Amino acid sequence: MQKRTPEAQIKSTRPNNFFGINQTFFEVIEEDGLERQTLLCRVYDETAPLYTEPCDSRIVGSYVGKAKETTIRTVLKSELKSQVIMTEHADKNKIIFLYILHTDHGHFSTL
Repeated sequence: MQKRTPEAQIKSTRPNNFFGINQTFFEVIEEDGLERQTLLCRVYDETAPLYTEPCDSRIVGSYVGKAKETTIRTVLKSELKSQVIMTEHADKNKIIFLYILHTDHGHFSTL
């Protein structure tokens, strides 16, 4: 069962802490103790294409999500492979997710 927590009680711990799996996005809030194998994440799973014209934005890894409709979940660190940039939308009730398509090693990231 997923637990709902008041938004004001949860704070992110560091920058560059967004990851994506398909159309679901994860904000890492906290790492577990010494092993750091399990992550506590705010999960955004109500997402849609950022735009659909002239083509669907999912082709380039761009999505829009609802800023306040999230759940809290624990996730294995090994599951989060694709880093994502999160930025604000003009509508403060929405946020934008952009997959990072190239890594620092010159390889393509997987969407």
